[in-house]
Amino acid sequence: MCETSEKHTITPYHHFRSLRLPMASMTIRSTYAFDTETAQAIRALAKRWNVSQAEAIRRSVRIAMEQQANEPTPAEVLAHYREQGAPRSWEETLQITEQLRQARAADDRRRTGRQD
Repeated sequence: MCETSEKHTITPYHHFRSLRLPMASMTIRSTYAFDTETAQAIRALAKRWNVSQAEAIRRSVRIAMEQQANEPTPAEVLAHYREQGAPRSWEETLQITEQLRQARAADDRRRTGRQD
């Protein structure tokens, strides 16, 4: 490995070729700005998976897409409840709505210091 600075290390391409791992074909080059926490997470994943940071990002995106594919979209959720109805009665829904309004109002008073 070639050291470039205290923080960054460049791994020569021949190192990856010797691992005999399938490399992703590069068709698009992109530049992204990450916050420190995300950049550290990417480095940690790359180290854990023994892959480049770019490969860690590719894998993470694939995993996220697979997980998201199994979840209904907001439109599908609305369609479901239009067809099947809500999992509670109208009276229960009104009661929950009122409880939430009271909780939000109490939180607003607490944050603003008002005693309405």
